[in-house]
Amino acid sequence: MYMVIFYVCLTFVVILLLLVLFIPFHVIVDLKKDEEKISNDATVNWLMLSYNLIKPAENKTKKKKDKREKEKKAEKEPLISNIPDMIKTFKDIRKPVMRMVTDVSHIIQIKKLYCDITYGFPDPAETGIFYGLLCSAMGIVSEKCNNNCNYKCTINPVFTDNVLNYHITANIGFRLCLLIAAVLRFVANRKVLKIIWNILRKEHR
Repeated sequence: MYMVIFYVCLTFVVILLLLVLFIPFHVIVDLKKDEEKISNDATVNWLMLSYNLIKPAENKTKKKKDKREKEKKAEKEPLISNIPDMIKTFKDIRKPVMRMVTDVSHIIQIKKLYCDITYGFPDPAETGIFYGLLCSAMGIVSEKCNNNCNYKCTINPVFTDNVLNYHITANIGFRLCLLIAAVLRFVANRKVLKIIWNILRKEHR
């Protein structure tokens, strides 16, 4: 009797695992940030199930501040201060990153993608480098869509100010098994493993 229950449970787990791996997930996102507010919403749909990754209660409204306060906050922002390190790291693993982007572009099915990004870093050179990276990524996405989806993206680099505003809406689908394979291929690269190891060492110091 116990063996029958065991095999029934095992069969159920195997079937559920196969469904999770091979039945497509659909992700719908709506992200917006401007001078006054941040409004984010993201939902994952699978079969008849739906889960909100970002709940409406987490959305935040920004109070207006004068220019001095915004500049002072921007100078202390860790993300901005880490941009040079991020660019250097990207240069070290550019090939595996671009290969993963290409793999993922073949995996995902884009039904809708709209983005309007306005950004600028303290160093104009970093702004220009990042603009090139974004254009490369958008080129891959544009080729993926190939007039088969609702696609429009605009990137506005600002070389004279430190700013980040965006509006991104997307509806994409993917199979988890293919995505896991692409990520494992990326992580297995020696240079990527070395960077991950260095990051883990810094975190545990």
